[in-house]
Amino acid sequence: MSAFSGPWLWTRSSMLRRWSLLCLSAIECVFCTGVMFGASSLFVIMRKEGQYSELCASDENDTDHTNDSNNNNNNTNNTFTTAIATCASANVRYSQIYTAGAFGTPVSLLVWGILVDKFGVLPCRLMSLLIFAAGCVLFAESDSEQFDAFIAASGLLSIGGAGFSLSHYTFCSHWESTRYFETSHAIMNTAYDASTICFLIFMLLHQSDAEIFSMRHLFYILFFMSVLFLVLSHKRVWGKYMERPEEIVSESGARQLKNIGSMKRLGFSSSSYFDRKIGRSAATHNGRIINEMTFLEQLKTPHYLWLSLWSFICIYRIMFLLGSVFEHLLLVGDGRDYNDANTLVTLFNGLILTSIPIFSLTGSFVNKFGLAISIAVVNVLGIISFIPILYNDSYWSLCIGFIAFGIFRSTFYTTITVYCQNVFGVNTFGKMYGTGVGVWAILSAVLQYPTMNSALESDSPKKAFFYIDLFLIACGVFLFAMPIWLHLTMKYSKREFDRLRALKADVVGSATKQQEQQGGQINIASTDDDDDDGSTNGDEVVKR
Repeated sequence: MSAFSGPWLWTRSSMLRRWSLLCLSAIECVFCTGVMFGASSLFVIMRKEGQYSELCASDENDTDHTNDSNNNNNNTNNTFTTAIATCASANVRYSQIYTAGAFGTPVSLLVWGILVDKFGVLPCRLMSLLIFAAGCVLFAESDSEQFDAFIAASGLLSIGGAGFSLSHYTFCSHWESTRYFETSHAIMNTAYDASTICFLIFMLLHQSDAEIFSMRHLFYILFFMSVLFLVLSHKRVWGKYMERPEEIVSESGARQLKNIGSMKRLGFSSSSYFDRKIGRSAATHNGRIINEMTFLEQLKTPHYLWLSLWSFICIYRIMFLLGSVFEHLLLVGDGRDYNDANTLVTLFNGLILTSIPIFSLTGSFVNKFGLAISIAVVNVLGIISFIPILYNDSYWSLCIGFIAFGIFRSTFYTTITVYCQNVFGVNTFGKMYGTGVGVWAILSAVLQYPTMNSALESDSPKKAFFYIDLFLIACGVFLFAMPIWLHLTMKYSKREFDRLRALKADVVGSATKQQEQQGGQINIASTDDDDDDGSTNGDEVVKR
C-alpha cells in the first residue's frame, strides 16, 4: 500500500518525466500521425488481398495497358495478380485514397491550430485520437465490393493524425529553458517523418503471415494503440506538460518563444537562435525591413512570391512521388513486373528514412552556408531523386534516388521554415507559414488525383508518367533562379539593413539627446522658481 501512497518516481524528477514523455511522444508520432504518407506500402497489402480486383475484370483483355506495363513479361502463371496490380481503374481508386489522405492533413492543420489556441491541448488531443481510431475501424471493416469506405477512412486517419501531431509541439515548449530544446524539436519532427514506417511494418508482417496479419487485424492493432494513447492522455501521466508552460520573463528582457504549436517544422532551434545566428542580416524591400512590415505588406513582396512558387512545386513533387511510386516502378522506363515493383516499394519506404540521422545537421548547414546555398542544395536533391526513377534502370541508381528523395523531403521542410523565420520574422511566422506553405500544400494535394487519373487513363500511361516526371525535373531546374535571386538580394539587403539600422539609431540618439536637453532646462527653471518662493535648497539644509 505504501508503494502507491507517495508520488511516482517520475513526478519527483521533472527531467526524468520529461524524457519519458518525449520518448512516448516519439512513439505516438510514429504510429498515429502522418501514416497515410506511407500509403504505397498499404496499397501492396490491399492489392494482395484483392481489393478493387473486380474493377480489373473489364480491363483484363486491355492489351494496350498490358503491353505498357509488361504484364506478359515472365508472368504467364500470374496473369490475374498482374492484372490487379496494373489495372488502371484500380490504380485510380488507390490514387483517390491517397489524395484524400494528402488533402486532409494540411487542411485540418489550419483548423486544429485554431482549436488548440481556443480550447487547449488536451481536448484537441482526445478529439484527434478519437477521429484517428474511427479511421482505423473504418479501414478494418471496409471492402471494395461490400463496403467501400477506404477514402473516408483515409481522410479520418489524416485529420486525426494531423491534430495529434500538433499537440506534441506544445510539449516541446517545456524544453525551452533547457539545453535540449533543439533536440526535443528534432525528435518530434523526425518521428513525424518516420511515420511512413508504420505501413511498412504492416506490409512486412503481412508478408510473413497474411492470415494472422491481415489488413483487418493490422488496423485493429493500430486502433488499440490509439486507444492506449487516449487512456494515457491523463494528468496523472502528463501533469503540467499537457498544456503550454507558464510564460517566463527573464531579467535580461530576452524574448521568449511563443506559440510553439504553430511552428510545426521549426525542428532544431528557438526564436532567439534565429535572432542571434541566422537573423543577422534581415531582408529588405523598397527601403524597408521586411520583418518590420505588416502581414499584408509582406504578402506583396517578391520574397513571398518565391516562397509560394517554391512551396507549391516542391510539395507537389513530394506528394506525387509518395502516392505513385508503385506505378512509376511498374510503368516507367523498361517497366518491371508486379513482384519486382513491390520489392522496390519496400526498399523505397525503408531508404527514405535515411534522412533521419542527418536531420539535426540541417540547421548547422543553413547557419554555416546561408539560405541561398541551402535552397540550391535542396533543388539538387529534388532533381537527383527523380532522374533514376525516370530511367528505372538499375537497383543501385534507384537506391541513390530513394535516399536523395528522403533527404530532399526532410531538408525542404526545414529550410523553408528557416526561410519564413529569417525573412518575415517571428511575429508573422504562423500566418506566413500557413499561407506560404499550408495553402500550397492543400492545392498540391487537390491536384494529385487529376494528375494520376489523366496518366492512368491515357492511351499510354508509360509516356504520360515520363512527360510528367520530365516536366517536374524542368521545374526543379527553374527553381535554381530562386537561390541566385536570393543571394544577390541578400547582399544588397545586408548593406540596406545596416544603413537603415544606422539611420534609425541616429534618429533615436538625436531624439534622446533632445529630450535630455529639454529635461535639463526644465530642472533649471524649476530650481529658480523654488528659490524665488523662499523654499530651502540643499545648502541651507546642510547649514541648519
